[in-house]
Amino acid sequence: VYLPVGARLVLVACVQVLAQQMDPLWQPAAWVTLFNGWHLPWPAFLATFFAIIGLLATVMITLGIMARLMAIVVMLPVGFDMVVNGVNLVNGTAMACGVFIMLLGSGPLSLWLPEEAFVTRRAGE
Repeated sequence: VYLPVGARLVLVACVQVLAQQMDPLWQPAAWVTLFNGWHLPWPAFLATFFAIIGLLATVMITLGIMARLMAIVVMLPVGFDMVVNGVNLVNGTAMACGVFIMLLGSGPLSLWLPEEAFVTRRAGE
């Protein structure tokens, strides 16, 4: 019953470790280089945007606010870290916990679950 709560806490711990590894937290230099390599417009802005959005999504997952949707959002920064640094224990665990939350929900002790009615509704009812 409380397994999703544990997954939320592990995901938050992993994202905290990943955030501590970022060169400047608000604009990771490795992500700017990655986005330059992909020829994306405004790579510095995109790195800042995804870093801030990832941190906000992590806070929302911690509180259990739209956790399924925010788990999808947090997978972008985790995926960028996987591309830049390769798959390691921290970002692999964060990805696994994010998928776990997307599939099973955030569990009890969540503040707001607007997607539960949509996800748990059976077809035809």
